[in-house]
Amino acid sequence: MNSDRNQSVRVPASVGYGEESRRAHPRLKFNGKAEIRVLPDGLKALGTIVDLSLGGCCVELGGPIRFEAYSHVEIRLCVEGTNFQVAGIVRHRQDGFKIGVEFTDVSDRKAAQIRELMVFLFERVSKTHRAGRL
Repeated sequence: MNSDRNQSVRVPASVGYGEESRRAHPRLKFNGKAEIRVLPDGLKALGTIVDLSLGGCCVELGGPIRFEAYSHVEIRLCVEGTNFQVAGIVRHRQDGFKIGVEFTDVSDRKAAQIRELMVFLFERVSKTHRAGRL
């Protein structure tokens, strides 16, 4: 298995937010379900994944739930029928409804799952864009 967790996923800026130059990994916008659990106390919240990258994700919460910055969390992602869990740390909060999570302790296997999911999502977006131009 490839141990390079930073293997590039080629994503045009038009698919992301246009801020890719300041980010370590490109982000893809989409909607997926997430369950977030704060460690170690177990507080849980449900939300929608707004975007995903190899290094983290942005989650829009169902209500104004207070996740403190730098809280350690575990996220269960459900995207396109694929479910997996990944540990992370809250790096950003916005209006009490959105949080930015950086993935931590990502194994090679988990990195490969995220990379495969991003390639799948990018191909789906590309196909949709091409179909719209025909």
